[in-house]
Amino acid sequence: MAWLKLEGSAANHRKTQKLARTLGVSLLEARGLLMGLWCTVVETSPDGDLVGWDADDLAVACGYGGDGLNLATALVDVHLLDLEDDRWLVHEWMDRAGSYKEAVRKQAKRAELKALSADSPGTVTGPSADCPQPVRTERRGQDREERTERTDPPKSAKYADDVDACWQVWRAEHPGSAKRLKSTSQRYKDTARRFKDDGRSVEEIQKAIRGIMKSPFHNGDNDSGWSATYAWVVGKDKNIETGIGKADDPLTGVPLTKTNRHNMRAEQWGREQFEAMTKANERALPAADDENRALFLKATGGQS
Repeated sequence: MAWLKLEGSAANHRKTQKLARTLGVSLLEARGLLMGLWCTVVETSPDGDLVGWDADDLAVACGYGGDGLNLATALVDVHLLDLEDDRWLVHEWMDRAGSYKEAVRKQAKRAELKALSADSPGTVTGPSADCPQPVRTERRGQDREERTERTDPPKSAKYADDVDACWQVWRAEHPGSAKRLKSTSQRYKDTARRFKDDGRSVEEIQKAIRGIMKSPFHNGDNDSGWSATYAWVVGKDKNIETGIGKADDPLTGVPLTKTNRHNMRAEQWGREQFEAMTKANERALPAADDENRALFLKATGGQS
């Protein structure tokens, strides 16, 4: 099991406090962001080298709902990340990456023992003739296959082209994103799961992405300034459904500019007023007809 060392001072360290102030979040949230980052790194990038990561990867690892570039900038500014050769390194990671260092130490020890065994004359490698040989039963292989089917994510090669087709739609509006999603990234796995578990097609997910990208609410036009990320879109099937609905909504069918947003709201208001007037007229017409008929009968002496 991967593990890391966490010093007691980390919770109230000046860097943690500066991160909270820089991002405009509480100290408790800043602690959570760091724990999310470190726990993800120790599992996926145990040497602390975030090569291949982009800003969205960083936001997903931290569990941050805001802009990934702002988060990356803040982490670099407070020296929790180091920027080197266009990639991020976790600052002083080897001081806390306990399981990684232990694995490296054991690997070096095994290599040393193997070298000594090879150099020692008369050393017998492998079991003797009198030693019973282990028997591998077919059942063990079946168990291994069953465990693999239960726990493994969707196979990378099977969905690679479909995942990339969806990612490129997102990347067209976010050119600073990575050119390709790594098959080990959570965003890749979630996209593949939408195909495998929910039966979504490439066209449906692409449509959902376009719908979310055109939705003012999902692009910061809300009380908190939150914007949807690719990870949010593909994270749950209900988010795909939301995106498809936004794509079909005529109010989200134009580019997002301040002018267009104003026109969209004005058009929606006009439609609502027209519908209200139409309903009012429909209610008033029967009464007006009855009144006019009564006046006509009175004027003609009751003759129609």
